[in-house]
Amino acid sequence: MQHDPAAERYVEALFDVAEEHDELDAVASDLQDFVDLLEETGQLRLFLRSFRVPASDKVKVFRDVFEGKMNQHLLNTIALMLQHQRAESIEEVADLFAERVKAHRNIVTVQANTGTRMSENMRGQVKTSLEEALEKTVELVESVDESLQGGLRLRIGNTVYDGTIAHQLEKLREQLS
Repeated sequence: MQHDPAAERYVEALFDVAEEHDELDAVASDLQDFVDLLEETGQLRLFLRSFRVPASDKVKVFRDVFEGKMNQHLLNTIALMLQHQRAESIEEVADLFAERVKAHRNIVTVQANTGTRMSENMRGQVKTSLEEALEKTVELVESVDESLQGGLRLRIGNTVYDGTIAHQLEKLREQLS
């Protein structure tokens, strides 16, 4: 997926200053809280994105409301984004920032699809095997897809590893054809 280059620049600048001040967790948490607030409060999102409201007014209102309630580096970054009429990029900045923090900490998210819920023992074995193979800390996100007859389908980034019985049968059919 192509990302907005301006959003990437905001993320890199915010990440650098947050890391320098040992505030990655605080910034990530406050940024996610702000995005959640935008999703819950449609009027705030409309206000911040409106081209009818001068950027300087948006910045003033934003600072008045959020000063002391979020990390100062994040406050300054969002204010800068508002000054440059980039409010529509806030959610993308949040997603990219979370990805950047995970990459920095050598964490990878793996989506695991199974036909039935994995037992704690199985989940632990899958996680341990993936961490050894990937040499990263794995954040395992499990979902159940009852259409899968058995086995496991993993998605790591844009790559899918299909170890389901249906996939194995399909490969066998191809080989026998």
